[in-house]
Amino acid sequence: MAQPIPESIQLRAVQSDTSGQPNLPHEHVQTQGGQTSTAVGPPDLEGPAPLPSSGRETAGPTQPHILATSSSPTPVPTTTQPAPATQPEIANNADNATPPPQVPTGIPASSLPPNQASTHTNGTTTNPAAPPFGQSTGATLVHLPRKTFWSYCWSMKGPVSLVVVYLVTSIIITTSSDVNGPLARLGVTGGFLVLNILALLNNYALVAAGDKAWSSVQWGPLMRHGQNLTTFLALSASSGVGGWLRIIFHEFHVPKRFVVGSRRSRNASTSRAAPKASILHPRLWGFGRVGFWLLVQFPGLIFMTKVNPVLDYRPTTWERLSGGIGEYNVTQAATKAANGALLSGLTLNIIRDGTITKSMPAVSQECSPSKNCTSYILPGGMKNMSPWKFPSLNGSALPVYITRKTPVYQLDFWDAGLIPWAEKDCTLFGFYPEGENSTFGFQICMTPYNDGQILAALKFCNDVITSDGSCTYQDGWRRAATWSGFVGVYRRNATVASERKTGVLLDIGDLSPAKPQHIPPADFLTAFNGMLLPWRQQNNSFECDASGPQYQLTQHISVLLDLSRFASYQVEPREILRNIFLVPLYFYNPLTTPFITIPARTEIATDSPNENYIDGSYAHDVNRLDISWWTVLTYMIVCGIILILILLVLALTVWNQVQETSDYPVVDFLKLTRETSIASGNTGNAGTHDDIASIFANCAVGESRDIVEASRGVRIVAGARARAQNGPSSHVV
Repeated sequence: MAQPIPESIQLRAVQSDTSGQPNLPHEHVQTQGGQTSTAVGPPDLEGPAPLPSSGRETAGPTQPHILATSSSPTPVPTTTQPAPATQPEIANNADNATPPPQVPTGIPASSLPPNQASTHTNGTTTNPAAPPFGQSTGATLVHLPRKTFWSYCWSMKGPVSLVVVYLVTSIIITTSSDVNGPLARLGVTGGFLVLNILALLNNYALVAAGDKAWSSVQWGPLMRHGQNLTTFLALSASSGVGGWLRIIFHEFHVPKRFVVGSRRSRNASTSRAAPKASILHPRLWGFGRVGFWLLVQFPGLIFMTKVNPVLDYRPTTWERLSGGIGEYNVTQAATKAANGALLSGLTLNIIRDGTITKSMPAVSQECSPSKNCTSYILPGGMKNMSPWKFPSLNGSALPVYITRKTPVYQLDFWDAGLIPWAEKDCTLFGFYPEGENSTFGFQICMTPYNDGQILAALKFCNDVITSDGSCTYQDGWRRAATWSGFVGVYRRNATVASERKTGVLLDIGDLSPAKPQHIPPADFLTAFNGMLLPWRQQNNSFECDASGPQYQLTQHISVLLDLSRFASYQVEPREILRNIFLVPLYFYNPLTTPFITIPARTEIATDSPNENYIDGSYAHDVNRLDISWWTVLTYMIVCGIILILILLVLALTVWNQVQETSDYPVVDFLKLTRETSIASGNTGNAGTHDDIASIFANCAVGESRDIVEASRGVRIVAGARARAQNGPSSHVV
């Protein structure tokens, strides 16, 4: 007798396709009692028949049948009868076709014994697949293995690698200025190699993490709520940039094969005009994919935008000493006690002496390149250090000595243009023979300006100067040749590196904020009166004697100014004006003045100001790479935002996945089709497809346009929703 049929199994009649041939059976998945079983049987059954709800069914012998060529199946009677023993399948041609025998309509194919044929109501048979080794031959329940913890961790390798690469890159580039950092230890060549590797790793990690986030969206909410097949292709990482661009620009020009009359398609159904599904959403997703791909190319290159090799210094052991530059002492300047030869040399060349001054970027906001802006640091140099750190027989062999938190002066200079000077602000320096006029004289003019700034000038008479100091040229001193400029005086602390053999200042860095110094013009004038010769009659006194240092310096400056008034491009007047402001700050301070007790060269000074006791160390030369701070900050912000967005997308979608994905997208898609509804309305005969391959059957081999066009309107619904929709209008692939 026929066995009772369970109610939980749904059977539908097989529908014939347009060619008149019956649909072939397909393997599908059914769930019974919480377990999954694989069965072979007809896929397209018209409707479920009422079946008993309990008991495991076992099929009896099946009735052999003959393949029929008729375009419609033989009706099936509603009564059941015992099936005769199975016989080999016989295939007849159209002349020999006989109607198929009557067979039960509700026998589940999963209960067939091994090596038995499943008989279908349309007259076809399908031999079942051989059972796996060691599996029973009755109704088979397949237990799908779940993803292991380590497999899940491996699937998150993209986001994890991005977090690791981001942290490592941030640490390395933020410590690039540290002479003890990892990048400085590698040198210039090794540093460039590491930065290039980090740039590539950032690119790979961003792409991998981004693909994981896009995949999580693709196989998560979009798939669960139904997804267009074109959207699926636009989101897939396997499509690549070329595939995404193909979707974006699809239909910007219509391919000839889809233009009526230009080319005949191989399938007549595709040549008929049919409404085409919108490609707007897939195109937007394609734009998103291409935009993200372009975005992730830049973070790895940002910190490589401005990388420069620099020479730095690595200290050894810090020790205490006195050094730097002390504060200007006007009391000492008023004594006029000076080394005339030294002052003369400094007045002419102090800004060119690399052991005393070093050019640096200006502090004053008013100081701009258009105004011949220059700025000099005055750190004192190695001559102001005690004990001395010049090379000695028993000393260190390292070539550099550095001091940190060293007190220094910084002076900014820039041009002022044409200034009408008042007579009270100018002082005349020079000399004249008794009863005669003189050409050896000039004026120094000064007046306070802004906070810590002074407006100063040098003026030279274009004619002769009378004994009373008047200029005989036209309108007097108002029409005299004038070189005016601003002077800004600041005090700072800095790290200073000096070459031990020559004392040349190698580098000045780690500058503290600049503090304006309020030194009135009168205090500078006190020092000038000791450095130069105020206007007076020439006599045989030491100061006015032709062999005196003040006399010679004043005469030399007058000659330079006289020559420069005929050549405005000469720089000597401007340099002299800058030198005469630097010299008092260097010479009249507690560490340089002739009034201090010079200590032994091997001992530390005991009478220096507290601020001048500093730390110093012998140092190694270090060639390293310096990365601009703004590129470091930009990389950390841009890459950090991308990382946060990726982690946020994963956190919102990772627990809502229709199917766990692997490293092989093709296999993931093939597994997806086992529980997916495929419904199409874009191929001319709207309806369902028994095989997803049939959607692309009419596409030319290797033609991407055909694939995109064929995927339009095809909708994928997976999971429980797909099984709920598996009625007469859809099919389980």
